[in-house]
Amino acid sequence: MSIICDPSIATPFEIKVHDELIADYQHSAYEIETNLFQAPASQGLKSDVFQTRLEYGYGITERSEAGVNLYLSNYNGASYVNGGKVSHMYIPTHDEEGLWHYGVKNEINYIKDVGGTETTFYELTPILALQLQD
Repeated sequence: MSIICDPSIATPFEIKVHDELIADYQHSAYEIETNLFQAPASQGLKSDVFQTRLEYGYGITERSEAGVNLYLSNYNGASYVNGGKVSHMYIPTHDEEGLWHYGVKNEINYIKDVGGTETTFYELTPILALQLQD
């Protein structure tokens, strides 16, 4: 489990949204997330940082998914690969009709931030979801 207490050492490149949705058994799922990050003046960037996370997931059982992610960015007129992760998500209550869902996501991440600092870590994320609408 990773614990970051000082926000000045947090990397801007990890975009995270967790929910209870997983890829159906023996099927693939794709996800793309983007955001625009305004770096602090201390990092000396000439532009904002446009970040993208590409995810591929595959349903390995009715209740679990294996996934890989690639982190990309564009700033100062150049594009970069900023790392990636491999993950396993287990959702024992995978039921689109249910109200409550829970599970856990395990990840091994490698991230290279704007300043070139490289970090590899393991993360365990509990998932608790309340589904109010379809």
